[in-house]
Amino acid sequence: MKIDELGRALDRGIGLVAPQWGAKRAHARGLMEARERAADIVRRYEGGSFGRQTANWVATSGSADTELRSGLTRLRNRSRDLTANNCWAGSAVNALQTDLVGTGILWKPRMLDGSKNQSLLDKAKRLFLPWFESTKCDLRGKQNGYAIQSTGAREIIEAGEIVIRRVWTGERPVPFRLQAIEADHIDTSRDGQTTAEGGRIIQGVEYNRVGRVVALWLFRDHPGDMWSSNWISERVVAEDLLHPFEVLRYGQSRGIPRPTSAIIRCRSLDEYENAEEMRKKVAACFVGFVHDLTATEGPIAGGLGEPQDPGDPANGTAPVRKFTPGTFQGLPAGKTIAFGKPESDNGYVDFVTTSLRGIAKSYEVTYERISGDLRNTNFSSARVGSIGSNASLDRTTWHTLVPQMCEGIWAWFIEAMVVTGDLPPDTIGATWTPPKRPMVDPTQEIPAALRAIRAGLKTRSETNREMGDDPEEKEVEFAEENARADKLKLSFDSDGRRPEQQPVVVSADAAKPAKK
Repeated sequence: MKIDELGRALDRGIGLVAPQWGAKRAHARGLMEARERAADIVRRYEGGSFGRQTANWVATSGSADTELRSGLTRLRNRSRDLTANNCWAGSAVNALQTDLVGTGILWKPRMLDGSKNQSLLDKAKRLFLPWFESTKCDLRGKQNGYAIQSTGAREIIEAGEIVIRRVWTGERPVPFRLQAIEADHIDTSRDGQTTAEGGRIIQGVEYNRVGRVVALWLFRDHPGDMWSSNWISERVVAEDLLHPFEVLRYGQSRGIPRPTSAIIRCRSLDEYENAEEMRKKVAACFVGFVHDLTATEGPIAGGLGEPQDPGDPANGTAPVRKFTPGTFQGLPAGKTIAFGKPESDNGYVDFVTTSLRGIAKSYEVTYERISGDLRNTNFSSARVGSIGSNASLDRTTWHTLVPQMCEGIWAWFIEAMVVTGDLPPDTIGATWTPPKRPMVDPTQEIPAALRAIRAGLKTRSETNREMGDDPEEKEVEFAEENARADKLKLSFDSDGRRPEQQPVVVSADAAKPAKK
């Protein structure tokens, strides 16, 4: 008996024993059947339906931490392996690192209240720049602040996150140094525990009761070091840590490597290229094949080309012969030769190009940037392609690198200067300028920027910042150059105080040689 028939038989039995209950069940069953009929009529989203095309589509509703919990370490390891061994992935990471940081995201102090206390700003420069622009800021003494930015950006791309620790050293004038460590130091085994204060620990990140990060659990040594024997993690408070990563989902505790969606595609392209290379090597090994039309078994008695290896007829080994250019060789009676015909590329270029375009989109760089293929590129296509790439760079710079790394280091510096009494609290902020973006065609882009400034759409300062320059330092340099030129009574076309130079027009008569 079917389930539906069994249910109706049960309804009839209940109706005979308890008519009131039976009436209620009949009413409820009628409502259910009406809803089912209405659901069949109402339009559905096909992507959310279950049918032949979506039968094997497995999609979960897990949180960001749940989906990362089982695969984060493998994602990070595979991403690093691709960067090291796949030239396309390595090219994408190098391009992103260069475009995001270049020689450094430049710093400049500013008064938080908008005033112009130049003496205080100059003092901040004298304290911060000698420390940040030298290896004195690095605990290992190997990198300056800009190099830490660059390597940090690379780690965020490749591994998804990085940890920067403040280590107090007591030195003067800046009493701390920066220790940048890989995210592998975070103890992911500390997961799901609750704290005495009512917080919890998720994949090595400790939250308090209201959801604020209060500490990370870190291994003292890298867990991948072969000589390390210290597998016990220690609690490090958040005040001494920066943990920059790109936040893609709310509630995300750990960073996701940038090439996550391209890992399988990169691996498949690697395997395809290796297989294609091996196929061509094998095809190139067979130049021609000599067929004996008379012999029924045994090695070939004669052949084409100069003997190179006589072979061993007793063991069934035929002589190995080689070809030399321009040789005409007679064949013994009953012999014919068939030359090998290697297969064509079978769409090799199209497949590789399509795969590289997908990889480039996953890394959010242009295809031309990682491939070096500029055959079908012109100014318009390069300019349009760079718009999306530049927008992605701006998002990473202003949503991740500047607020989570650069501003964090600056806040530590100000805190230290307040402790030492060198600077007052809550008075000086920082302005950060990313590296300039190379122009696709300066002959078109510079006049366009000039027209935008004259039309009031952009300011000179804004344009200078977009080109990676400090507008105020630029203006001071211009003033010094102009003063020096005035003192020496020199005149240059580049002097912005002069009207725009008009081209000199030479008439046809003036160009003729004078008559003697």
